This record gives sequence, structure tokens and C-alpha cells, in this order.
Amino acid sequence: MAGLPDGLYESILDEDLRDILKDRPELRSVFGKIEADEEPARYAAFLAKVLERALHLEVNSGSS
Repeated sequence: MAGLPDGLYESILDEDLRDILKDRPELRSVFGKIEADEEPARYAAFLAKVLERALHLEVNSGSS
């Protein structure tokens, strides 16, 4: 994806995630090229999952 700042991809697969994957052999990372016309939907779906998880944690921690 043209125009993205350097370092964005490294933040997705950082050392913490590498450690988790190393400790859980049943999980694996899959890297591959995403076609340009698929990029917006793929990135939006990824962000939606992250936001949903974060909001779920926030709501649950606030009601304790």
C-alpha cells in the first residue's frame, strides 16, 4: 500500500506477538501479498476486530 509510513508493519508483528506465537505452536502467522483492491476491506476488518476487543475489555473493566 503506497504512502504508509515506515514501521507500520513491524508494529503489527512485534516481539510480544512473536513470543506468543512461539509459545503456542498451534497458532501460526501467515504473510502474503494483499491485492490492492482488497486492502481497504482487509485493513478495515482487522481494525474492527481490534476495536471490538478493546471496547469489550473497557466495558467489562468499567462494570466491575
